Amino acid sequence: MPDNNSQISAADILSDVGRVLFDSNIDARLAQALNVREDTVRHWRTGRQRSLTADHKIFDEVLALVETREREMRRARDKLRRWIKQNRQA
Repeated sequence: MPDNNSQISAADILSDVGRVLFDSNIDARLAQALNVREDTVRHWRTGRQRSLTADHKIFDEVLALVETREREMRRARDKLRRWIKQNRQA
């Protein structure tokens, strides 16, 4: 039985991950991060670019963006935890 991810289109996964990474103005921000034109991202996300598959290099680049954000979030979390621990009244 295939998992749910195998049924998600390339356009849908790009849109979903783009929303998590950037929250708003996804096309412009993804375009800037991937060094492509905004209309290219728009075509990818709307499914008009039929050649967009899991083999496309942008998915490796998007994965790198996610991994970088994950590291940044972990550092921010750890910094916040340390600050709370040091500054909270006992």
